[in-house]
Amino acid sequence: MIVKREELKALMKNKLMQAGLSGEHAEMTAEVLVWSDERGYHSHGSVRMEYYCERIAKGGINTSPNFSFRTTGPCTGIYEGDNGCGYVAATHAMEHAIDMAKQNGAAVIGIRNISHSGAIGYYTEMAAKQDLLAISFCWRSPSASRIRWRCPMAARSRFLGQTRSPLPRRRRMAAPLCSIWRRRYRRGAKSSISVPGTSRSRQA
Repeated sequence: MIVKREELKALMKNKLMQAGLSGEHAEMTAEVLVWSDERGYHSHGSVRMEYYCERIAKGGINTSPNFSFRTTGPCTGIYEGDNGCGYVAATHAMEHAIDMAKQNGAAVIGIRNISHSGAIGYYTEMAAKQDLLAISFCWRSPSASRIRWRCPMAARSRFLGQTRSPLPRRRRMAAPLCSIWRRRYRRGAKSSISVPGTSRSRQA
């Protein structure tokens, strides 16, 4: 069975609206889901419809969120999602980031209190279409705390990831926000991973 892009999008939008989302939010969500399926990211495409609709219908997602954006500096800001649809919040937040980056040269935007936002490559592509470079990160929900991430490629052991007890990990990581630096790799040499502001350093 072959379904055209717009047909699939219309079917998903209609189902999301029946579950309780507004037409605008259903439209934005369906667009990202179709984008994912088009690129072969089926784990973040239409396969998620049943889960989303059930969660919306049971009140797990706020269908009338009070979205807000607060600037915290010339190049930083926080987007409040009010437990609304993650796809809509992430799209709006990226739009703020794009505007801020165009005005000031860079932007770092945090989003809080949202539901699942899907394939985050969609949002970085929004920036790319505006001739901007974007990097997006997300934190897994503690409900998935039994999932252990694999060791990063070329590393000896896991140095960041979900654990069975995420709260202690969060406390340890809550000290001044750190960046992870890697020295340029040379054939036959080991890559050093250090965490600024701490005495921790590992070799990979």
